[in-house]
Amino acid sequence: MTALLAVLIVFLARKVVREVERTTEEKATTLTRTVVAAIRGVIRHGPDQEGRVQGILSEVGQSPEVLAVGIVDDALTPVAHRGASLPSPDVLRQARPLRASLKDIVVVWPFDVESGCMASGACHCAPGRCACGAQESWAVPAGRYHVVLVLDRTALAGVTWPIVGVAALGVAMLLVLFAVTVAWIRSLAARERLARDMALEQQRRQGLESLRLLSTGLAHEIRNPLGAVRGLAQLIHEQSKDEGSLRHTSLMLHEIDRMVERLEEFLDFARPRKRKENRVDLGELARKTATLLGPDAEAAGLSLEVSVQGRHPIEVVGDASALEELLLNLALNAIEASGSGGRIEIAVEVVGGGPSIRVVDAGRGIAAEDLPRLFQPYFTTKERGSGLGLAISARIAEDHHAVLSLTNGSGQGAVATLTFFREPGERP
Repeated sequence: MTALLAVLIVFLARKVVREVERTTEEKATTLTRTVVAAIRGVIRHGPDQEGRVQGILSEVGQSPEVLAVGIVDDALTPVAHRGASLPSPDVLRQARPLRASLKDIVVVWPFDVESGCMASGACHCAPGRCACGAQESWAVPAGRYHVVLVLDRTALAGVTWPIVGVAALGVAMLLVLFAVTVAWIRSLAARERLARDMALEQQRRQGLESLRLLSTGLAHEIRNPLGAVRGLAQLIHEQSKDEGSLRHTSLMLHEIDRMVERLEEFLDFARPRKRKENRVDLGELARKTATLLGPDAEAAGLSLEVSVQGRHPIEVVGDASALEELLLNLALNAIEASGSGGRIEIAVEVVGGGPSIRVVDAGRGIAAEDLPRLFQPYFTTKERGSGLGLAISARIAEDHHAVLSLTNGSGQGAVATLTFFREPGERP
């Protein structure tokens, strides 16, 4: 709509300018024809033709918009003129009857002298000749002549440019109005999106809080009886003699231990954490993680590399133990997702003024439908996963005023990015 209005304004402005130009050209033509009529009257009916013709030219030449006015013969040779010099014969040929350029408007209008000549004083001319041509300075033979009128077209610019300026101002105001409208609509959309995100975040927090309470209650209720069951299974295992019974009791102990491990994960997820605030060197943390997981990566046929931006330490304030748990979780996920022969990179850098850690794996990437659910508790794509690792990692990031995100890389594999806020409460 805005574009259509802008085009309409430009079209109307152009139409007005063209109308002004047409009116100016008509004015020039009308003035030239008036001069021709006056000269014809002088030649046919009045004495002292020279003085009166020169007077007509002088009167027209006094107009501020007239640059030059004169008479030329049929060969375009000047006979008389007032003002500036008349245009060249080439220009006059192009101007018959009118030529408009950027600077001037030239009108060439023909008239015939049939009564002998344009003569001065008491000179009398016969048809076809001028007997006094040798004695009089204004003895002009009969034939075809042209009145030449040159108008200053720059005066038209005094009318044209305000029109163009008003049109440009109108277009600019429309564009500004369009930009303000778009910004307002985007602001409303951003506010609506922010309100929706806040509502979802509040809902997520309430769900997590309920889940933590449920996990804590279930874990405590199950852990004690499960400990008793494990003790009995261990006793039966120790008393078993045949190979089949040992195999069965060993399997029972393994599954019970796995249940205890899951319960500990639930409790770890549910219990509030006590943070120890210290300055943590992220580069040193990345190198420590690579050292701890180096054997795992080597066993999987992978290379684990660490890169730290710059020479100075990149530090944050936080709990070193919690951040180490988070980074170990991300690196272990990268090792499990990558195929043999690939490369895993842990990069520590500063992005937009905030410290950041990137873990890039060499796997197949993350399915698009799984991306929105990765940080939901108990959601997992692993066969034997609990679905709490990333949820716990996201909570650790939140506790440290950071954002944890998972995306697919530009080539293959996934990229886990931990970006710390520049200031508490400020998003990176």
